[in-house]
Amino acid sequence: MEAEQAERQNDVQIATLTGSLRELDARAEVASLKQQIADAQLKAVMAQLDGGNGSPAGPNAQPQTSPKSEQLARIDERQKYQDALDAGLDLAKTRLGLLRALGHMEDWLHELHTK
Repeated sequence: MEAEQAERQNDVQIATLTGSLRELDARAEVASLKQQIADAQLKAVMAQLDGGNGSPAGPNAQPQTSPKSEQLARIDERQKYQDALDAGLDLAKTRLGLLRALGHMEDWLHELHTK
């Protein structure tokens, strides 16, 4: 009876971890894409600072990009980078938990040592 209960608990844990893995994988992908966008925005701001924003002077002209804009873009890019790292770490932890729950941790560790 106890063995059946332990097996059911393990099955529930595996199902929960599998669902979490899918969610965290999607979250990691989104975080990576956001970081790539922030990096592209930073490069655009830096290019505008290096060459001016290319807009003519006049009443409807866009304001020049400022060094403050560059710093804000850098901060945003680094934050997105950190978010992507955090999401990747959460994903790795969940994968390891799933390996442990499935009883494949030893196989994985052995595979690492043979490489």
